[in-house]
Amino acid sequence: MKSIILNTLKKFSITLLLLVASQVLIVIVGLLSYPNLPPQVPLFYSRPNGDDQIVDTIYLAYLPISMVLIVLINIYISRFLFSGNVFVRRIIYYANIVIIILITLIFLRIIMLIT
Repeated sequence: MKSIILNTLKKFSITLLLLVASQVLIVIVGLLSYPNLPPQVPLFYSRPNGDDQIVDTIYLAYLPISMVLIVLINIYISRFLFSGNVFVRRIIYYANIVIIILITLIFLRIIMLIT
């Protein structure tokens, strides 16, 4: 049991380290820019222009929360459903890294656009 946990931590250590670093960056940027944020911010850029894109500032927290949930679900799927398939595990591993980087950049881009 101990070796399974150690192997999992070794495999996902870069992902988890990147996830924690990303969360710390998001919290720092969010706290520093919170006083300068307007009460409503554009978040849903896929919707038509206007009020459909605008949400309250607190909804920016959905980005880091969804990032953590997606990465943890992917790790669970990789570990328990595809434990024997190295190819799929490697795809999920790189997908997690891409998800972490993209959601962090999306958050930073939104903050930079509105401040």
